[in-house]
Amino acid sequence: MVCVEITSSAIATAIIGSFTHISGFFIGPIAGVFADRSKNPKSLFSWILRFNTLILLIMVVCIYILSNEFEIFAVFVLVAIREISFDLLYPVQTRIIPLIVPKDGVTKLLGYRSDSSNIASILGNAISGFVISLVCIIGGFILNSITFFLSSILISLLKLLQTPQNSKEKDLNNGDDQNLENKRMKIKKEILEGGRILWNNTL
Repeated sequence: MVCVEITSSAIATAIIGSFTHISGFFIGPIAGVFADRSKNPKSLFSWILRFNTLILLIMVVCIYILSNEFEIFAVFVLVAIREISFDLLYPVQTRIIPLIVPKDGVTKLLGYRSDSSNIASILGNAISGFVISLVCIIGGFILNSITFFLSSILISLLKLLQTPQNSKEKDLNNGDDQNLENKRMKIKKEILEGGRILWNNTL
């Protein structure tokens, strides 16, 4: 909507909309491996949300102080960065879930996450238009940044039931078993495997 107001062009909106798919395709496999090997996924999750809080506030500043041409360029760059960081959220969530519930509750919590995501998507799209009409685009950005910040605080309060360790992390920290080159090859292999899975699911 920001792009339409600034440029009166649906192409700009389409470009921004494409960032989600482009970023997911190229960054998704890397994000999955990075999240899986994170030693502190809860902290990573919290900082991703805070980072998005900052991105939205920077967007507000850019819209206020930059000319139209630089403004839309800044929005393009910031949205692209935001989408890249968002690609980490889903794998980090998946990484955290087994750490906050017993093993027999993982499947149920994954189901709850799927249901809540679908409900939030439906309600969010329905309500967002009314909210933006009341508080304008800038107000929408600010409200969104507040929700990200509050979410980051709530995530930081989560109590983990177990230490976030797995065999892959142990392999990375075990210099006696494998040399650095082998470790890099394992990471590369996991990234490529993630890319193949993403490609197959997309098709």
